[in-house]
Amino acid sequence: MLSNISSLRIINILGISMDAGTLLYPLTFTLRDLIHKKSDKKTAVHVVIIGVFMNFLMFLVFFMVSKMPADMAVGSQKEFGQVLVASWRIILASIIAMFFSELVDTNIYQWYSEKFKKYQFMRIITSNFVSVPIDSITITLIAFYGTMPNSILISITLVNIAIKYAITLITAPSIYLIKKENKKILTN
Repeated sequence: MLSNISSLRIINILGISMDAGTLLYPLTFTLRDLIHKKSDKKTAVHVVIIGVFMNFLMFLVFFMVSKMPADMAVGSQKEFGQVLVASWRIILASIIAMFFSELVDTNIYQWYSEKFKKYQFMRIITSNFVSVPIDSITITLIAFYGTMPNSILISITLVNIAIKYAITLITAPSIYLIKKENKKILTN
């Protein structure tokens, strides 16, 4: 949710324009992987579904609040209400990209965990390596295709992928901070 709110702000870092959410969103892939390790695939999938629902609810609330009459005695309320409302294409793109990329991430993580017990950080690297481009391509195409030249869409997508990969490399070792939950079978 913080990433989607931050995405409403376009920032410029080292001459590259991007939405600020690009700096936060990659953390969700690693956090989902940590949840997966701590519990199981089913829990990770539930977290993805809850995340999609909460983001949809957030956008719905922001839309409703932006349509309510502002108290102009407080000052710049009208402009603030407009800041909260992203275009429907961005909202749709965000929700679809999150749903599919996070579920792909979950399945790749599960597959890697079953195949390879060592090198846990590679679970994150491998799952994110596949899911990050899916996320970036999906959100860029749905949100912006037809609104700007394809060369800019490609540039946006590649920058997003590069930043998300860099954040993945930084956060991947965090997998070693999580201990797997041992499920005990209770018998009477």
